[in-house]
Amino acid sequence: MMMDGPDALSAALRAVSFTLLLNAAGVPIFLAAFGRLMPRSLPDVRKLGWTLAISAMVFVAAHQALEAARMAGEMNGVLDPAMQKMALESRVGAAFAARMVGLALVAIGLRRYGDPTLAPPHAGRAAEPSAVTLPSNAQRLDPATVANATGPANAAGSANATMPANVSRSTMAALLGTLLTIISFTLQGHTTTTPHRAAAAALVVLHLLVIAFWLGALWPLYIAAKKEPPAIAARVIDRFSSTATWLVPLILLAGIGLTVILLPSLDTFRQAYGQLLLVKMAGFAMLMAMASLNKWSFGPACAAGNTAAFERTVIVEFILISVVLTATAIMTMFYSPDAGPGAA
Repeated sequence: MMMDGPDALSAALRAVSFTLLLNAAGVPIFLAAFGRLMPRSLPDVRKLGWTLAISAMVFVAAHQALEAARMAGEMNGVLDPAMQKMALESRVGAAFAARMVGLALVAIGLRRYGDPTLAPPHAGRAAEPSAVTLPSNAQRLDPATVANATGPANAAGSANATMPANVSRSTMAALLGTLLTIISFTLQGHTTTTPHRAAAAALVVLHLLVIAFWLGALWPLYIAAKKEPPAIAARVIDRFSSTATWLVPLILLAGIGLTVILLPSLDTFRQAYGQLLLVKMAGFAMLMAMASLNKWSFGPACAAGNTAAFERTVIVEFILISVVLTATAIMTMFYSPDAGPGAA
């Protein structure tokens, strides 16, 4: 299928928006799960997530504006109020609204995350008094150091106590934004027309949540490898890899489930939709190979300060995921699983 005019530009904006919004949506998940393990990197990760969310909003809005041009078949449609109204009232418009609200919540939550000027008085105190007085720089200590200073019974409570109270509220707001952003994908596309819509929607949410978890962790892990002491960086990477070992296969399982629901027959793999689906599968296989290298070789090497190989594989993983998401953007925008070319 040849793309020109509004279609080509819209496809490019859609692909970039997918990468940015899933990246932004994944940062709150990463912070909620691993943020307390990497205190030196938190300000940079928070700023990164906020920047990604704002950038995603810009590209999502630009893509939505072009929907009117696509409907009109020419760029002048962008300036047509009737076309814009029609686009906003469609399923695409509903998904756009959910995405913008979700990304706004992510941006607001991350902007407020750990900001000491927003923490109420005594926000950092533990719920239960500790028998040991921590040094004034306790907030910068990793949990292992806190454990040594306070003993096993107080380690977890002390590590959590040093974080401002507004962190948990901000994290909840950002995580709500993540969920709303992911759910927006169930409001449009082929999953809305299948007789098994509920099952398809559930699989889409599962599929994209794990992708966001993976994609949203890449740059925070890169930052941790750069900024944290080697032992801490290696521990964060190991914790993430151990969690990912159980979660990432769900991407494949959910994808298989969606394929079974949406594809009418194996003949679909002879059409553009099926061929792009094969590209996605190949990309996933390469990503799994890179992830295995990080888990068993490059990640552990970070404990000795050898982070270069890990940092390179993070960049490669990001590029591969971006390619897969670009294939997804094109596949769901221009093709149908049962009829070749078609509007998504």
